[in-house]
Amino acid sequence: MKLRATTELTPGMVIGKDVYTDSGLLVLNAGDPVTEEAVKMLRSNKVNFVSIREPEDAIEENDYLDSKELTYNAKLKENPEFKEFKKAFAEKAFELRKLYGDIISGNLKEDLIVSSKRIVNSLQSSLKGTPVLDAVINADDSQDATFVHALDAALIATQLAKWLKFTPEEVEIAGVCGLLYDIGKVTIPSSILGSPRKLTDDQYDVVKQHPQSGYDILKKVVDDDRILNATLQHHEKCDGSGYPNGLIGNEIDKYAKLITIVDAYDAITSQRAYRDDQSPFQVAEIYEMEGYQKYDTGYIMTFLDHMVRSHVGDWCMLSDGTRAKIVMINPRSLSRPVVADGERFIDLSKNKTLTIVKIV
Repeated sequence: MKLRATTELTPGMVIGKDVYTDSGLLVLNAGDPVTEEAVKMLRSNKVNFVSIREPEDAIEENDYLDSKELTYNAKLKENPEFKEFKKAFAEKAFELRKLYGDIISGNLKEDLIVSSKRIVNSLQSSLKGTPVLDAVINADDSQDATFVHALDAALIATQLAKWLKFTPEEVEIAGVCGLLYDIGKVTIPSSILGSPRKLTDDQYDVVKQHPQSGYDILKKVVDDDRILNATLQHHEKCDGSGYPNGLIGNEIDKYAKLITIVDAYDAITSQRAYRDDQSPFQVAEIYEMEGYQKYDTGYIMTFLDHMVRSHVGDWCMLSDGTRAKIVMINPRSLSRPVVADGERFIDLSKNKTLTIVKIV
C-alpha cells in the first residue's frame, strides 16, 4: 500500500485500509473505490492522507518468508510473558470500566489520581520488558474500544514522558492523563460513536463536544490542572487547527501537547484488524507528510525518533516483497532508513519507490 494525499486521489484507485477521522470515526472502508463523493467525504472530515492499494499488495506473505517464519508481531504474541501482559490488560480494562462508572455516578471511594496511578503502574509492571509500542499494538482487542484506547494511551503517555525526561512525578501524571483524557466520549451516543457511515455536520459537532464534556466530568472529582487541561485540550493543535478553542503553540498545556501525539498515534494504529500490516515507518511517514506543524516539534521528534530507532537491526519487508535488514536511521527522514538486502544497501530516502510495510 502507498500513502497518498487526498489531493492526489483519482477515480479508479482503491482504499487500502479503513479510514478514520482524528476522533476515531470511520469514514471509508478498506476496499472502497475512490470516487468523487469519497474524496468529498475525506475532505469534509479533514482527512489529509489515506492508504491506497498498489499492485505489489497482491504479494503473499509466504512469497518473501521462504521458511514461513512468523512475523515480529506474531512471535511476540506467542511469548509467554506477553500472554501474561494480555491477561493483565484485560483485567485492567475491566477495572477501568468500573472506575469510569464510579466517576460518572459520583461513587468514587478513593482519590481518583491514586486509583488511576495504581492501574497504570500495575499495567506497566506487567510489561516485563516488552517495548511499550509493540505491546499496545498487540494488546487485547476483545474489550470495549473505549477502555482499550485509554489503557493504550496511558502506557504510551508514560513512555513518551520518560523519553522527554519528565520528572518521575510528572511521568506518573502523564500516565493518569492518558487514562482519563477521553472520558468525555462516554457522553457521545453509541449511534454516532460507532457509526459506520460518514457523520453529518451535526453529528460531528456532537463528537467535538467530548473534550469539554470530559473536562466537566473530571472537574467534579479532580483539581489538578494538568489532568484537566490534557482532557480539555487534547484535540488542540499547535498550528491552531484544533478544537474546541483553536489554541496555538504555548497556549496549549504541555501535558495536552503530549496527549495529542499519543491520541493521534493510537488513532493511526487503532485499526486492529490491520495492525500487523502497519509498520512504524509508515506511521512516521504520516507525521512527516503532515509537516509536524500540528505538534510540539520537540515532543513529536522525540517520539518518532525513539519509535523507529528501536527497530535498527530488525528484519523488514519492503513494498516490493524484498526482505531486508534495517541498518541505519536517517535523521532527516525518519520513515526512510537505510536497509540491507544481503550485501546490497538501499537508502530509502533516495529510493522513493520503496517503503517498509512490515517488521518481520
